[in-house]
Amino acid sequence: MAAVHGYIPADPLIILLAALILGGTVLGNLAIGCLRSRQAARIAAWALVIGAVVGVEELCVGQPPGFRMLAIIGVALWAMKAVVLVEARETGLKRLSWQRWCGFVSAWPGMQPKPFAAPSRAPLPGAGALMALGLRRLCLGLALVHCGVNRPVVCSVARVAARVRRCRCEDRSHPPSC
Repeated sequence: MAAVHGYIPADPLIILLAALILGGTVLGNLAIGCLRSRQAARIAAWALVIGAVVGVEELCVGQPPGFRMLAIIGVALWAMKAVVLVEARETGLKRLSWQRWCGFVSAWPGMQPKPFAAPSRAPLPGAGALMALGLRRLCLGLALVHCGVNRPVVCSVARVAARVRRCRCEDRSHPPSC
């Protein structure tokens, strides 16, 4: 029997189709930003959220739960950016420039577009250290996901560690650690 991984779909075509839905969500977000009517933009933004999430959820039926979770969360996050931008315009935020829009929609996990509307300023003190910390945590997270995908290796290491501990306890030369 073949190994089943929680994050790897059975068919590579599913990855491509999920990426297409994600790309379509970003393009839909862009189109909604061009609508003049705020009422139409609001309706279109919520329709994008519902349509994209339902679409990717239906696409991922029968796929591993980890992949399904990441696909649904990714599409929901990027689709909600359209709602956030429409509502921010309602409160007086001006339309973002192309570069700032791309940064907010595609590269920023937050839901506050205000920092992207403000003129550029010097980096905040300690920004480099925060970015380095974020990068280290990203690498740690990716390593943990990798370990989860390659679970048999992790289980083997855990079994070896347990066996070593048992041998040390039987040896009686290390009683405090037992």
